[in-house]
Order: sequence, then structure tokens, then C-alpha cells
Amino acid sequence: MPRPRAQTARACGVQCATFYRLRRGLAYAAGIRRAYFEAGQPLQVETYVETPGGFEGITVRLIYRHVNQEEYFQVQEMPSKLNRYDADIPRSYTKSPHALQYFFELRTGDGLAWLFPGLGAHLSKQPYFVAQRT
Repeated sequence: MPRPRAQTARACGVQCATFYRLRRGLAYAAGIRRAYFEAGQPLQVETYVETPGGFEGITVRLIYRHVNQEEYFQVQEMPSKLNRYDADIPRSYTKSPHALQYFFELRTGDGLAWLFPGLGAHLSKQPYFVAQRT
């Protein structure tokens, strides 16, 4: 399976994250990172998962919070449409002076789990996406 390339579309405040190889070639994942959000409006978040054997059995959860270490993370299941998973961070949650940070938890039916974007191969990357308030 060829490894896709990252794409960027800064003009509209959306950046496509790098595709990551997950656990010995079992899956690729890509998240569309929203660079900005409007306070009081829902923030749509989506990710894509590609596996050699199809998409059955993969579940994705969105994990998010304000960029404020005092707060707990919020978690919500992301419904799937083939290889696309999407969810909204509710408008009530975006009414805040803080930026938002989020990442994805991917699980297979046999219990393997990963975080996306994760720390990377050298354990040195930022393990979450950040959306700034406009």
C-alpha cells in the first residue's frame, strides 16, 4: 500500500495532517486539522483510516479539551462512513477564551489501540492537534 503525502490548505484554516503508518502496516490514518474555530460554533473534526483488509472492526474516538491543564478530557465516539470518521465539538464547548486540543483513539476489533497523531517514531512530535479561536 503506497504511503500518501501530506497536503496543506492554509488559506481556509484547514491543514491535512501527515498520514501515519500505524503498528506494522496495519493502518494509515489522516486527520484534517482545523487550525481555527469560531467561538460558539461547532467545530467539525474528521479523520480517515485506511487498512489493507478493509475498514471493519475499527472504532475511532475523539478526545478533546481546552488547552488548559486544569480540565479533564471530553470523549465521544465517532460514527464511520466507510473510512471516514467525523464528529462535532459542540458549540457550548467552543464558547471559551482557550484554544482546543484534540486527538483520536483508534481501536481494532481484536483489542489493538493507537493514538493519532501520537508521538511519532522518535517520540518527539506533538501528540495532539490544536485549533485556535478566531
